[in-house]
Amino acid sequence: MKPEIVMNLIQTLFKNMGWLVFSQLIANILAFLWTLLIANYIPVDNFGIMQGAISFMTIASIFMDVGMGVYVTRDISRNKSLTNKYLSNMMPLKITLSLIVLLLTFMILLLLKYPILNLKVFLIFGLQFALTSMASLFNGIFQAYEKNEYQAINNIINSIMLISLILATIYLNTGLIGISIAYMLSALIALIYSIIVLNNIIKVKLEFDFKFWHQTIKNSFPFGLTNFFSTIYFLVDTLMLIAINGDFAGGIYGAAYKIIFVFTTIYTTYTIVIFPVMSKFYQNSDNLLKLTYTKSIKYILMITLPICICVNFYSKDIISILYTNEYALSATVLQILIWNLPFLFLNGLSAQFLNSSSNEMTVTKINLIACVFNVIINFILIEKFTYIGASVSVLLTSLLIFILINYTISKEIFKIDSCSLKSITKILIASATLMTTIHIFNVSLIIAIPLSVLVYSTSIILLKVLNKGDIYILKEIINKNR
Repeated sequence: MKPEIVMNLIQTLFKNMGWLVFSQLIANILAFLWTLLIANYIPVDNFGIMQGAISFMTIASIFMDVGMGVYVTRDISRNKSLTNKYLSNMMPLKITLSLIVLLLTFMILLLLKYPILNLKVFLIFGLQFALTSMASLFNGIFQAYEKNEYQAINNIINSIMLISLILATIYLNTGLIGISIAYMLSALIALIYSIIVLNNIIKVKLEFDFKFWHQTIKNSFPFGLTNFFSTIYFLVDTLMLIAINGDFAGGIYGAAYKIIFVFTTIYTTYTIVIFPVMSKFYQNSDNLLKLTYTKSIKYILMITLPICICVNFYSKDIISILYTNEYALSATVLQILIWNLPFLFLNGLSAQFLNSSSNEMTVTKINLIACVFNVIINFILIEKFTYIGASVSVLLTSLLIFILINYTISKEIFKIDSCSLKSITKILIASATLMTTIHIFNVSLIIAIPLSVLVYSTSIILLKVLNKGDIYILKEIINKNR
């Protein structure tokens, strides 16, 4: 592969990632702040109620979208002329689906005889997820057109508004209901921005082509099923934990999960950018598609493994800095959950690789297997080990997906070359060196951060993890951004 071709590929990815990385950096910082504010403002059981509402509505919101977001992004990435037809029909379709889901949610909560506070919180978050679902459709259009700056600004607006409203809620002392309304209003304001921007790019007239609605739902369904199954195994642990062990256990588990969620936004950013690129490469260049995939594996491992090692070792310090003493038990949960990070990144990348190459049904089947496994293992482990059991079940499920999805790719599409395997081995050696150093010196967190950077960077350089192609790419990017 010529360096010039590689450079064009990487520059395309970095161009599209720039705005989103910037917005996620701001969002992550603010997310840390509002998580601390909320956790230290409301009791642990109320925090558990909020986590339950978010988990429940995340699952319910899948039926507001049924996979349309991913399907529309992929199709428009390949053919821009479809934009108006999709957008004109998807807007009223999403509104219709959202109303149905909200009504069914209300009925389910009444049948389950949820307390009035839980009922209000769940419904408010339901409205927030409906607004976010509509925004995701517009973001899909921005991604397909490689106008990621608009999605980035949407993220920034949402984050700034949310922390501002949370501060106002705490000042006015409106409790958990006020926190819930803050989430909903910030989503509404961000959606209004997206509507204004999209209207300046594309003039849309609402259409009610029911035949087109049916065809789109049919074609989107595999993506929707994948999203449903993956969301189930990500969130069912929280719901089952609260149902079996109560809101306090949910709050302990949720506090650690919030920290993991901040890291996962990096993964989300990368998959948002890389999916339309992979979709185009599938049609135009099989070699570039494979190159994008193997390079991504290398960079993902190089970034996530040192994070896992450091967070695992200093989990108690991290929890004590971020939360009150009530959440001290979350440290053990964090030690386990952090190791899900590389699996999450790699599994997401592999899923996008298969989706972009029209193998979405394979991804759906793998996620179905994982979903069933996760529910069963949660029933077994949560009953005996509460939030520790829930943490282990997440890790085991991700490991299962990793095995299945990589077996499928190596058997049916291609096997990772020996050069990439050699790079992965070197990254593992550098990570082991870092882990050994931290355990031997056992220094404070403040000293450990620069020490870890020094040890890991030195190991990466000495082991020559970055080859000439990687160094060339970095130099070009630096020169391009001067």
